[in-house]
Amino acid sequence: MQRAAGDVPLRSHSRTLYHDDAAEFVAWLEGLGPGALAGLPYAVLGVGDRNWAATYQRIPTVVDERLAAAGGLPLLALGAADASGNLAGTVDRWSADLWSALLERYGDSHVEAPSVEPGED
Repeated sequence: MQRAAGDVPLRSHSRTLYHDDAAEFVAWLEGLGPGALAGLPYAVLGVGDRNWAATYQRIPTVVDERLAAAGGLPLLALGAADASGNLAGTVDRWSADLWSALLERYGDSHVEAPSVEPGED
């Protein structure tokens, strides 16, 4: 576990979920009671392809909803990156927004939030 300004615990977790992994993680989330993650800051970026309309952004949406239901506090609105759209621009913009939110919340005088130049999104 990393420590941020003010000795606040900060954990970074990134996970690609497919089939069994997603089912196991969602089952764990669904087993959490209200308040189980009270005050836990989180952010979710879903990456998918809108051409798979039946499942597009389904798991990221469920993860976001369950984290909130368990008392988590979203640092950002659920992000949705589309592989059939401007995937890189969306991921870059969301990542810059995440860094800004983290810096605003935890602060660090030695780090500046990255920016996305006009036309990159």
